[in-house]
Amino acid sequence: MQNKNQTAAVVAAQQSTPMTVLNHSITPMLTRQQTGGAYYTFTCVSPPGQGIPLHVNEQGDAIVAVVDGEYSVMIGDKRYHALKGDVCFFPKQVPHSFQNIGTKAGTTVWTISPGANFEHFFDTLSNLPAGEPDPAAIARIFAENGMSIVMPAMV
Repeated sequence: MQNKNQTAAVVAAQQSTPMTVLNHSITPMLTRQQTGGAYYTFTCVSPPGQGIPLHVNEQGDAIVAVVDGEYSVMIGDKRYHALKGDVCFFPKQVPHSFQNIGTKAGTTVWTISPGANFEHFFDTLSNLPAGEPDPAAIARIFAENGMSIVMPAMV
């Protein structure tokens, strides 16, 4: 059942503008405006060796589909090897991370629920200066958006 804050939509790929977030290309697919904040769906293209630090999202769950590539995924204290066609579930309050361990760029599609804070989170991260990101600034941005970094290193 659709609530009054959701808008039914078919979003063409070319309708969204990619942004660079921690060296990944993030392209929004469904935004908080379309889903009433219930979900945020985006495509993430990760260059070889790139990932996200082990962190905890206090507010939302993530479902991640591997479209292409090879990833090392950490969920809790378990490490997984994820390939094209695999789906990962990152429950809220469980530490998780991922890293592209392949030799070419990999692509994943993420759905975060609830997704109301992710647009602001990505907008803020995408405005960081180019180059090696400052770990303290990243930790602050994560904390401001209901997430905490468990360890700064990638998986």
